[in-house]
Amino acid sequence: MRMPQEARFANPPDGRARARLARLSAMAVRHRRWVLVAMLALLHAVVVQGAASTVGRVLLIGHLGLFLLWQPLIHAETRLGWTGLAALVAGCAAVAVWAAAPVLLAWIILLAGILGGRVFFSDHLPTRLFYLLALGDLVTELLVLVTPEILPQPVDLGALRPVAHYALPTLLVAMILLPRGEETGERFDLIDLMYSAFVVLLLAVLVLGSLALMLLAGHGYFESLLLALATVAAVLLVLGWVWNPRLNFAGLGLLFSRHVLSAGVPFEDWLEGLTEAARREPDAQRFASAALAQFMALPGIRGGRWSAPGASGEFGARDGLRQVFRHGDIELELASRRALSPAFVWHVDLMVQILNEFHLAKRWGGQLEQMAYLRAVYETGARLTHDIKNLLQSLNALCFAAAREDATATPEFRQLLAHQLPEISRRLQETLARLQRPEPDLVAKQDLGEWWAGFRERYAGQGVAFVAALPLPASRIPGDLFSGVADNLIRNALDKRHAGGPAAVSVTLEHAGGIALSVADSGEPLPAALARTLFEGAVPSATGLGIGLYQSSRRARSLGWELTLAENRPGRVCFRLAPNPDLGRPEKEAAAT
Repeated sequence: MRMPQEARFANPPDGRARARLARLSAMAVRHRRWVLVAMLALLHAVVVQGAASTVGRVLLIGHLGLFLLWQPLIHAETRLGWTGLAALVAGCAAVAVWAAAPVLLAWIILLAGILGGRVFFSDHLPTRLFYLLALGDLVTELLVLVTPEILPQPVDLGALRPVAHYALPTLLVAMILLPRGEETGERFDLIDLMYSAFVVLLLAVLVLGSLALMLLAGHGYFESLLLALATVAAVLLVLGWVWNPRLNFAGLGLLFSRHVLSAGVPFEDWLEGLTEAARREPDAQRFASAALAQFMALPGIRGGRWSAPGASGEFGARDGLRQVFRHGDIELELASRRALSPAFVWHVDLMVQILNEFHLAKRWGGQLEQMAYLRAVYETGARLTHDIKNLLQSLNALCFAAAREDATATPEFRQLLAHQLPEISRRLQETLARLQRPEPDLVAKQDLGEWWAGFRERYAGQGVAFVAALPLPASRIPGDLFSGVADNLIRNALDKRHAGGPAAVSVTLEHAGGIALSVADSGEPLPAALARTLFEGAVPSATGLGIGLYQSSRRARSLGWELTLAENRPGRVCFRLAPNPDLGRPEKEAAAT
């Protein structure tokens, strides 16, 4: 039966091969433990057969293939180009031609270094034991089976060789029996290069030290190996003792880490100078100029050029090798006597990044300061606008009352004018005084009874009920605050009346447990969302700017009073102004009798 042409070409042979390779690489990634065990088993077979033999070379090529699948340096899914493929073929050919005991010795040391860099990255105890057993297998093969093969004089291992041949595979069996831990691909790729280099150097010292003791002292191989092991163990014991902090000594570990991290760059001194410049210079441009000039103190730097938004400059000489660093709006070009090392470049790049963050903070601080200034201007203007609006409403009420009078004014109207016009004039003068001298602490005190009488007369005939228990105490209150808050609340309640709502508006003055002013109306309650944010900022308003209550609340809090929404239910919406000693400056005079 012939397949259709479309089906024959839908999955070409190269596509199937790629799919098989992808599945094979994915399987190798999932089963790295088994790949490592198989790789070590082939290496053991190479050591037993001899690397120079034909069988040993074939097994060694298979071992290298498993290593390519297991190695944590390059992903197994990586596709090789022609150059990489040629290098791989050349390496396999070189192994097949020059495979010998010295090459195998160097390879085992490098492989042990890779495993040594993996041991300390796992918190799972069986996984750590797995890598320790693998490392022990390599070290035993290196010192017992491979190193004696490169000695100029043959070493009689006696029964130790067959014991090692058959005992080392038991380590591989123990590795297989260990429970498997969670080891993701990203976790497997982590290798501590310092530990890897340390293991490589340690094994090299053991091998070379054993050979040196054999040649200089005339000992046998195993005697020299034991002496080398004892010497290295003693040195490691002393280093381990002085590595960690003890008594008043910081420890070699701290000194070594500081040297590695600083790479010869006075990073701490530079950072201290940077913070000092940030504290001393509030302007972003002057701060950038002072901070960037500190790069001249770095070793090997002859000078440089820098640029930032709104500023640029130079320091030192410009001749030499140049290196450019950019982060955000900061650009720095350094001229050095010689090529900068990668560690030095990394440190300077980190410095420029930190400097850019400081510079951004300075710029944002300047913008916030400008915004705060504009906000203060806007709030002052809004508060004065609100006060003037209340004055105009009072004048409008007087004009309305005057329009209802006949040609001859009644005594009640003349009395109203006699009381209201001086009060309006006084409030207008206070508003102009705040406009000329906007001090936040400017407070005009007024007698409570006098203020209450004048305020009642101001709203006489407008359907506002005033309730107070007589006699009133002889207290002094911030009359401007009380008038502004009460005017705003009453006007809001009267707006509900004009919109067709209930007309009941009442103002209550309490003084039994402390002076408090309440303004209530019988209108609809405020929406819950609006009630939560009523005193936190501007709110939507159909009759004004929507900032009257916000300004009144801020003004009250600055003087030690608090404006709250005491009740918010159908038929009863009540605002209350009362002293709060925890806010601002409590008005003790207003609470005194």
